[in-house]
Amino acid sequence: MLTHFGLDCVHRRNTPLPPNVKLKESPTPLPDDERSFMADKQYRAVVGSILWGQVCTRPDLAFAGSLLARYQLNPGRAHWECVKWVAGYILNTLHYAIVYKAGAEPGLKPYAYVDSDHAGCQDAYRSTSGYVFFMAGAPVSWSSKWQATVALSTTESEYIGLSRATQQAVWISLFLSEVDLTQEGPINMLGDNFGSVCLTENSKRHALVKHIEMRHHYVREKVQSGEVNIKWIRSGENIADIFTKALNGTTHSKFVSMLGIDRTE
Repeated sequence: MLTHFGLDCVHRRNTPLPPNVKLKESPTPLPDDERSFMADKQYRAVVGSILWGQVCTRPDLAFAGSLLARYQLNPGRAHWECVKWVAGYILNTLHYAIVYKAGAEPGLKPYAYVDSDHAGCQDAYRSTSGYVFFMAGAPVSWSSKWQATVALSTTESEYIGLSRATQQAVWISLFLSEVDLTQEGPINMLGDNFGSVCLTENSKRHALVKHIEMRHHYVREKVQSGEVNIKWIRSGENIADIFTKALNGTTHSKFVSMLGIDRTE
């Protein structure tokens, strides 16, 4: 992919994106110099290739792909520079692979980490939600996605993120049942916002949730039915952070290791 798009000679990078990068929409129309610069850049094709890679085997690329895909309509120089940064990271991590472990606990019992970055989008002030489900010590399902509505607080954005992850948890549970791998007990999902964890169990805090769209309360139903169990963890232990923002090298490397991604050379 890198050779095809002429990106095999970029600088090698230790992170998929510049730490804490915040992108914005380009002005419409683009200034003449920027339009000329982007004329021969295959932005959509490169981003599509990044998205394909992250869907298949590279969860560490999920946030970068999701972020860059938002600007496919009118990309500018800043967006292309981030594409080159991602290419440098891929070049530096060509031998990365997901490694599953037969003896990893809790075996084939799925569990998840969930996180949201409140109002991280500089244009629409929407949040980004991310989750990752583990089985056999490594990821089997992950997502980094822009939320469809503006959340009024961190707690609300985290609550919406938990609802999205709950939908995936129920699907995974049904799929395992179809292949005769039915698991006993609820699927544990771990989040780092105490307020949102409490909201999944408490239907009486009406003032905080009365404006939230009904579909996001799906998580409460599944908690009450015992299909999922939401637990709080410290932010520094929440692997899903890698799906919601551009991290510094140290933190990114830590979470990549916790994801079960390792060099296979």
